[in-house]
Formats: sequence, structure tokens, C-alpha cells
Amino acid sequence: MMETDVLRQKLEAHCAQRDCCTAEVLKKLLLLGAREATAEDIILHLKTNKFLDDRRYSLNFVRKAFSGKQKGREWIQAELTIREIDETIIAEALQVLSDEDFSALLQSKIKKEVQHLSPEEIPLNTPRIIRKLVRDGFEEEDILSIFRKQFNIEI
Repeated sequence: MMETDVLRQKLEAHCAQRDCCTAEVLKKLLLLGAREATAEDIILHLKTNKFLDDRRYSLNFVRKAFSGKQKGREWIQAELTIREIDETIIAEALQVLSDEDFSALLQSKIKKEVQHLSPEEIPLNTPRIIRKLVRDGFEEEDILSIFRKQFNIEI
């Protein structure tokens, strides 16, 4: 087991390099051999000194997942839940993006999926496209609504 000061310094450096959530830091500390009480003390130190902040982590995660990975609200929420982020913090982070932002991204992704299809192929490929978009975290009702409006497809 490493000394507490050494662990604290390692995690300060780690958290300074990249945004982490509390669950990731706890896992890392336990892997490094810290006892649970020591890990909790180090986490408290990191939070007090602004090295660790689940709210900041969640906001950055939402922005990166939306802009970079182009994921929908449900995928983002599920990923943050897996990372043991509090539901209140997740809800606050998701408020950064409006319904219009998600709708515009969804429309863009649908357009990209159907651009290489002929009008006759769109209805045949609609179930596949819907499954893909649901996996990407978009709400099925939103997807169906766009298909109804843009392609006059009733599903």
C-alpha cells in the first residue's frame, strides 16, 4: 500500500490532467491499494481543493457526448448513471442542451442515414435506422415523429 501523501499527490496530478468523477477516483484509489477510509479522506481533499467535481465532470461529459460522439439524451443519462453520478446532477447537466439541440442533432443523423437511400428504400430501412438511433440514446417517439413528418412513414 502506498502512503497517503503519495496517493494524494498521484490523484491530484491525475485529476488535474483530466476530468474524473468520484466513482472513477475511488476505483483508482482502491486499485492502488488504499483502504476505504483513506480513499474517502483523499476524495474529500480532492473535492475541497477543486480537483474533483462531479457537477463539472457531468457538464463536460454532456458537451463531449453531444458534440463529439453525437449521442442522445438517454445514452448520456445512462452513461452518467453508470458512473454513479447523482440523478440531480445529471438532470442539471442535461439542461445545458435544449430540446431543440437534441432535435436538430437527431434530424441531422436521420438525414445522414437516409441520404444514400432511394425513396423506395427508406421504408425498408426505417426499422434498422430507428434501432441505431435508439442505441445512440435518442427517444423512440422523437425518431418516429421525424419519420412521420419528413417521409410520411407510419410505423
